[in-house]
Amino acid sequence: MCDTDLVGVRDERTGELRVVSVLGALKKVFAVVLYRGAAGLSWLHDVATTDGEPSYQSAFESMDCIRVDWMTKGELCPYEQELLSAGGFKPADKGSRWPRFQSCVPGWHPWFVSELEARQLTEDLLKVARFASLFARQPDLYAGHQRGEVPIVSRGDGPLAAAELDWTPLVPPPLPALEPVTLSAEELAELEALPESPEAVFEFAAPLMPEMTFIDDKEHRPCFSRAAVLIDQESFFIFGTEISHGAAPLGRAARKTLIQGLLEAGLRPSVLLVEDPRLAEVLGPACAAIGVPVRTVATLVAANDCLGELAEYCRPPRR
Repeated sequence: MCDTDLVGVRDERTGELRVVSVLGALKKVFAVVLYRGAAGLSWLHDVATTDGEPSYQSAFESMDCIRVDWMTKGELCPYEQELLSAGGFKPADKGSRWPRFQSCVPGWHPWFVSELEARQLTEDLLKVARFASLFARQPDLYAGHQRGEVPIVSRGDGPLAAAELDWTPLVPPPLPALEPVTLSAEELAELEALPESPEAVFEFAAPLMPEMTFIDDKEHRPCFSRAAVLIDQESFFIFGTEISHGAAPLGRAARKTLIQGLLEAGLRPSVLLVEDPRLAEVLGPACAAIGVPVRTVATLVAANDCLGELAEYCRPPRR
């Protein structure tokens, strides 16, 4: 199987659909990933139904899944080795036979699975194993089906038959609406009073930064940072920047940088360029209120240079 051979499984209690992608080829399986929720299913749907590789950033923004990877024992951390030993696990063969279980949630660093997620993995992997056995006997199962159409596998003890598969188009649930940046009456008046500059072009970016991770004391797990930056396209001068929690709403993460950056610049630019369409959505209303159009472009030169330098600075030294 390969990663585009998607398999659907439903939660036996809630009926929630999770869609499975098997990461492997050439008769070697590396991982099984179970995508869930609106963000995870929407990302997987885009990957399955469109050509081209997904962007590096979109994976971090949308990766909602639980997964198991098979690797050598030495690749596991001590806690994972202790957990498997406590459970009595010992593979029969050497090599990449040791499982690592991970939970991925947008804005958060991949982490250990919860008890509920472990139960979901157990239930779902049994169904995936039934399908994999059928696929080994009938590798042309997907022939005649559209891209993005997935076979739903039911629970059972015996061998799975092709007639038992319920083929269903993958229709992700709608993504929640983004919270736009709002301005108070005082902030609006202060920004409207700034002079307009027909020559000035500013760039705005607010990506997740996996290189900048910190521990959330309440959840007791690491999260990514979101780095917002307002920068002049020509001079690369940074007028505003803010580091926030990766799981915070995008509009809230961008608000302070927009206001303080424009006040620091002392002017309103002719246009504000963004790379992420979601940023255009959350910044659009506030920028329209002060007469600054927001335009989406393929690449930001100044902002990406700035954030690239920041990411490189935060990476641990190579051994």
